Amino acid sequence: MHLLGVLCLFLLVMAELACPACGKISKGQRDLLQQCQERVDAMIEDEQRQLRLEAEKQAEREQIEWEQDALQAQQLANFESLAFDGPDLGEDVECWPSGLPTRTHRLPRHYHDDPPALSIPVPNPIIADELETSHVSAPMDGIEPIPSPRSSTHSCYVHTESDGNDIFCQYHDQFPSYDPENMNSMDQLCDGPTFQCTENDNTQRPLPHPLVNSLKESYFTPFLNATVWYLMGWFYNSSTQKSLEDLNGLVHTIILADDFDREDLQEFSAQWETWRLDEAPRDLSSSLFTSDGWHTASIPIRLPCEKVKQPEDVAPEFRVEGLHYCKITEVVKSAFKEPATQMFHTAPYKLFWQPDKTHPPERIITKLYMANAMLQEHENIKSSPVAGCNLETVIAAIMLWSDSTHLASFGNAALWPIYLFLGNQSKYTRAKPTSFAVHHLAYIPKLSNTIQDFYMKTFGMSSTVAVLTHCKHELMQAIWSFLLDSEFLNAYENSMVIKFPDGIFRRVFLRLFTYAANYPEKILLACMKFLGNCPCPHCLITKDKIRKLGMKIDWWVRDKKARVDDRAHCWSIEGARKAMFDLGCSIASKAVEGAIRAKSLVPMWNAFSDKLSNFSFNFYSMLVPDFMHEFELGMWKAALTHLICILYAAGDDAVQQFNARFHLVSMFGRDTIRRFSANVSGLTKLAARDFEDILQCSIPVFDGLLPEPYNSIILDLLFKLATWHAFEKLCMHTEMTLFHFSNCTTCLGQALRKFSRECGAKFQTYDLPRETAACAQRKGAKSAKTGTAAGGTTGGGPKPCTFNMSTYKLHALGDYVKLIWQFGTTDNYSTQVGELEHHWVKRFYSQTNKIGFTCVIAKHQQCKRLLHRIQEENRTIAMAAEGSLPTAGSEHPSFHFVNQEPLPNCAPDAHYQVSQGKKYYWDLVAWLSRNKDDKALEGFLPKLKNHILGCLIPGSKANNRDKEFTLAQCNALHLINNRIYRHKVLRINYTTYDLCWVQDSLNPRMHSDIMVLSHEDVENAHPYWYAQIIGIFHVDVQYRGPELSESEAFGFIDPEQVIRAAHLIPAFRFGRTTTLLLPSIARPKSENDEDWDWYYVNIFVDCDMFMRCRGGGVGHKSTQEAMHCLLNDRETLDKRSFTFEHNCEPFEEGIEGSSEDDVPMDDPSSAEEESGEEGENDGSKVEDGDVGDGEQLIDDELGDEMEEYRYSGLDQVLNDNKEDAEMFGDEDGLGPEDGEDPTDEPGDAVF
Repeated sequence: MHLLGVLCLFLLVMAELACPACGKISKGQRDLLQQCQERVDAMIEDEQRQLRLEAEKQAEREQIEWEQDALQAQQLANFESLAFDGPDLGEDVECWPSGLPTRTHRLPRHYHDDPPALSIPVPNPIIADELETSHVSAPMDGIEPIPSPRSSTHSCYVHTESDGNDIFCQYHDQFPSYDPENMNSMDQLCDGPTFQCTENDNTQRPLPHPLVNSLKESYFTPFLNATVWYLMGWFYNSSTQKSLEDLNGLVHTIILADDFDREDLQEFSAQWETWRLDEAPRDLSSSLFTSDGWHTASIPIRLPCEKVKQPEDVAPEFRVEGLHYCKITEVVKSAFKEPATQMFHTAPYKLFWQPDKTHPPERIITKLYMANAMLQEHENIKSSPVAGCNLETVIAAIMLWSDSTHLASFGNAALWPIYLFLGNQSKYTRAKPTSFAVHHLAYIPKLSNTIQDFYMKTFGMSSTVAVLTHCKHELMQAIWSFLLDSEFLNAYENSMVIKFPDGIFRRVFLRLFTYAANYPEKILLACMKFLGNCPCPHCLITKDKIRKLGMKIDWWVRDKKARVDDRAHCWSIEGARKAMFDLGCSIASKAVEGAIRAKSLVPMWNAFSDKLSNFSFNFYSMLVPDFMHEFELGMWKAALTHLICILYAAGDDAVQQFNARFHLVSMFGRDTIRRFSANVSGLTKLAARDFEDILQCSIPVFDGLLPEPYNSIILDLLFKLATWHAFEKLCMHTEMTLFHFSNCTTCLGQALRKFSRECGAKFQTYDLPRETAACAQRKGAKSAKTGTAAGGTTGGGPKPCTFNMSTYKLHALGDYVKLIWQFGTTDNYSTQVGELEHHWVKRFYSQTNKIGFTCVIAKHQQCKRLLHRIQEENRTIAMAAEGSLPTAGSEHPSFHFVNQEPLPNCAPDAHYQVSQGKKYYWDLVAWLSRNKDDKALEGFLPKLKNHILGCLIPGSKANNRDKEFTLAQCNALHLINNRIYRHKVLRINYTTYDLCWVQDSLNPRMHSDIMVLSHEDVENAHPYWYAQIIGIFHVDVQYRGPELSESEAFGFIDPEQVIRAAHLIPAFRFGRTTTLLLPSIARPKSENDEDWDWYYVNIFVDCDMFMRCRGGGVGHKSTQEAMHCLLNDRETLDKRSFTFEHNCEPFEEGIEGSSEDDVPMDDPSSAEEESGEEGENDGSKVEDGDVGDGEQLIDDELGDEMEEYRYSGLDQVLNDNKEDAEMFGDEDGLGPEDGEDPTDEPGDAVF
């Protein structure tokens, strides 16, 4: 204030005066002083007002803090007496503004979750003499012992002990000689990108030494030098669209390699080096070049003609060129000699779970080698042994898959591959494209356009639509008849002897189990009519009974009218073919269709029936469900489409709310639930995974969009659909879950019929705008081709639509439980695995000149697989050189210098440090057996157990130092998985004489000498003992003796108490509120200071969440007791009495739970009666040209039926071109995880 006055006086000498306080300018002294005084007074008043406000706020904050402290003190004082028993619904309950009752805050229950057990230890029953016999006297390939009359043997079962998850295995007769589960590591059990796993080349146990001896000395064979080997490997392993990562790999792994020599590239030719791979000589003694590669062949088919009478064996023969194939026996032999064989199961077994010892064990179904089909085949083979042969018998479980795919986004280039999988391998490995578990068996050629010229030249007339369709069926069966050759049949009946990588000969029987394909291809394989009156390849149900899903009549038809390949079936086919060829009858005539029409068959010999019927093989049973096309892109897509039609019919802003709500649903996981678009109702550009996400989040979105009672009916339907989908997606089933799955199918059928009956009668629904536009586009394209005007024939608006419940996709939902019992869970034979393999052939196609690409793709595939096998063999050689292989010369527990074992920085207060890794380990029993004559290991196991018990038993370790524990105490100590883990380095921290804390690093190779305090009874003995470290080990043990003392800790909630993430979706129906929380930084800004009143917990977000909320998860050991209360929410059907190991198909009275389902119901108006022609029209002629034209192969009646049944794209059955597939148009809905590029054109026979 004084400074202000001084400044003002100083400024008076100026012509113009400026106040430093306010900056105003004045020429008079009095005016200036008055103005400044007013300004200063105002500033002082403002400052005092701010101080008062701050004081008031501070006092208010202090009051709030005092009240909170008092409340917390009161809660802490009464903590032990606080309890919450839930309010009585009949009493008045104090509520928050949202309506939620006040609750007592309590800490969560203690939670502890252990990792799953790596394996179930299986004893080895094979003694040394037997192994030597199998090595010495085993017959070589092609030399079979003379079979003698077979005799049955007595069957018995042996089982293992239970593991930490209360699971045990049961084998037939004896334990297998080899159990790949013992090689499991946490790397294989961990499923997530952020787990700290070992390097890829160390995730598997090294192969036995005999394999290494069979390898070539040059690791770059068949190339001449390492430089070329590096370049060819880089070419096949890198992406087709080069990236910076590929460039880095080229420089660092190839050019900078020690053995890279530019002189080796002076005469380099990529074509020549590729030829080396293609033409590498076959060597049966090698594990690399065992297969004779790809072959080409032409397939003959016999052509019928109306009014031309001639026996079938002299009928004109048309040859279809371009079949590229591998022999099945060669593929299997090659597969069993690959390094991946170390993870093959040689014997099937039953898996049981017994969490409660007072109840019987419960069967677990997960992989094929645990399912009934393989178990039954194994027992059949065991009951009929080969006389004079003591070799172990193994089943090669063949699983087939086929589907055509477009190779490019533009053009008509397509490939129709047949893939072969081996069910002996874990399904989790088969699902990874990088595991090379898929074997390319054949590439099916198309029916060429020259058939029209040949037919015209031979018969003097054009072929009919029925004849061309017949030829497509004939071609498929002829190809499979060719692939099932005499070598395959001999191996199927008499087996083949194969030397496995462990050096042991085993007798391998080939068996077919599953064939995964979409519906059109199933029709080809089963020799049935497309969309016939009996559309199911498993049973003879008719279209009018499909809607009765889950009813007693439905279960009865599936069981009592199952399709069987018997003599009557063969006689009816033989009669139909004689009428077609010998009598010259039309394919659609009564003479041909008379005996086969009732079963919707075609006059076709089935290749699987012709080749394998003598072995009691029913080819209908191998056709497994295709849940991606039958449910996600089938039944659920149809239900969702009709639900959106209902929202349009309801009017108002229901569709807009539907889209807005989905757009507000949050994402979950890395890719479990993705962000929904702003226009979900458009159903555009959606893959199968998108329809799955929509189903999992649909209940909160649909809730309240329609009035009652329709809202409740739709929510009940969505809950049943989501429950059924979750059961179907489970990767591990138990008897109880399969029982509930069967009941869920029954409930789903009830919900679908109720929805169709009650909601369908209320709302007049029409096609969606997208479908209306697509229909107009199809008709316009058809009119343009035929040259007719479309204006007078096309409708002016959308067509009425109803919910169709007469499709095969609905009926297929009832087959899942039975086939899971037979072949394991659906991920064993999912078509998604085959779709993923399409990425390889598409990549190879981009590397061709687009002319004659099928042959080039076959060669590229062979080169890629061979390079992968060479890399695996080189890894084995490198590990053998490093001393990592369990051979006679590498049993020493020390590590080679190149072996890597990460060891982080040591804590300064620790006395010692050893790595906690489990990368390197031995099977203790096997290791001691191999070194049983080694004196250094005499008494190794008793000494080890005494040492461990001395550390575990309560009391001072010094008291137990010399104690010899009893046999009972030693037996109470179990070494988990019989594994002893080896380590490279031991760090010892100690105090020096000058009070420094220093560290010694010890290892058995070089720094192995140590000193310890001596324990001598002699007076004045030397104070130290000296020793040399032989190995550094640790073991995981389980002690079942007297309870040991444990320190317990209890504190505040920490992350260890968190079970897993959850997915919460707002209950949109109840809206938002602003009364729960004042504006806070705890709320996202996007919420506009509002909160949702209620939330849904999405129990369908993934299978693990579903099982946690339903109960019965095998791996949920730590939460099983807490989940007992969830049993009260079961369906009425699930509360029925349940007997283990029973038939899961319900036939009991009252199975439906509702009498209304036993009353016959009228079929929906949309269900068409079967026409006499069933889509065939023998009278229509086809002009010369492209047989792929849809108008020439599909008449209007069948086309309309396809549109009504929502089938699209007949790439295999009726047309070949992309343009024709688009004509029948729904998008295929496949995305990257489905195995298809989003850019792929529709029409890949997706149904």
